[in-house]
Amino acid sequence: MNRGESLKKTLPHNNNIINNYNGLVEMVLVNFIKDDESLKLHDWILQQKNSDFMNYRVCKEMFFWNMPKARNTSHMSAKGSYLINLDCDNFISANTIDKLLELNKKKKLNKYIFCGYRGRIKKKFRPWKRKNFRTTFKFLRGEHFHDGSYGNIGLPKDLFISLGGYNEALPPMGGDDDDLFKRAVCIKKKIIHIPSDIAPVTNSKEEGLVNTINPKIDWLEWAQSSEEITKASLLNNMLKCNMNMPIGLETSDGKF
Repeated sequence: MNRGESLKKTLPHNNNIINNYNGLVEMVLVNFIKDDESLKLHDWILQQKNSDFMNYRVCKEMFFWNMPKARNTSHMSAKGSYLINLDCDNFISANTIDKLLELNKKKKLNKYIFCGYRGRIKKKFRPWKRKNFRTTFKFLRGEHFHDGSYGNIGLPKDLFISLGGYNEALPPMGGDDDDLFKRAVCIKKKIIHIPSDIAPVTNSKEEGLVNTINPKIDWLEWAQSSEEITKASLLNNMLKCNMNMPIGLETSDGKF
C-alpha cells in the first residue's frame, strides 16, 4: 500500500538480479489490493519482463496497513529455507546474495541471522544486567538509521516459524523488525552484517502511515510502544509470539 512509485523503481532492477541465479533465489512480492491504485499496480506488475523467479501473490484481506502482518504474509508465501525481508523501497544487492549463497554452499548459512543495515552495529552490548536478557548488539544511530535498510533482515525459515514470525501484537508500524531480530538473536547468536551497497528509495515515515488505522499518529509513539513490548518479551524470555493464531494472511497466485 502506498509504495507503487517506489516499486516501479526497484522491481525491474530486482527482477534482473534474481534472474542471474536461475532459481537459487526467489523473490516474493505481495500486492495488498484494496483500491484502484493497487489494481493499476497489479496490471503494471503483470506487464513486467524477466519475472520468471518472482513469486507474485495477491491479498485482499488487509484494509489498513499493518507492517508485521504484511511481512508475515510475504514470508509465509516463500518457498525457500532462508527468508530475507525486502521492502518495496529496497534494491537487491548481488554482493549480498553472493556472500549468503557462499555460506549456504558451506552449510553455514543456517547458523546466522542476516542484517543488511547500512549503518554500524555495536557488538558485545548489554543494555540491562539481567542474565536472561541475551541481546548482545545495538544498531548505532547515524545517517542510515531511518534510510529503509533497517528492516533488511534475514533468518532461517524454521526459526521464523518457531518464533511466530513478526509480532502482530505490535503497533501497525515501528519496531517490528527490531523485535524479530532481537528475538531471533536470542536463539542464533551469530550475526552476519552485510551492509547493502545500494541505497533504498527515500520515503518519509509520514508517507508510510497514510494507509494505517491512525495515519495522523506520531510514528515515534508507535515505535516506543513496540520497544516496550520487545523489552518485556526479552526480559521474560517470551520469544514466541502470535500464539494459537495463523501467521499472516491468505494470498492467491497473482499471475492467474
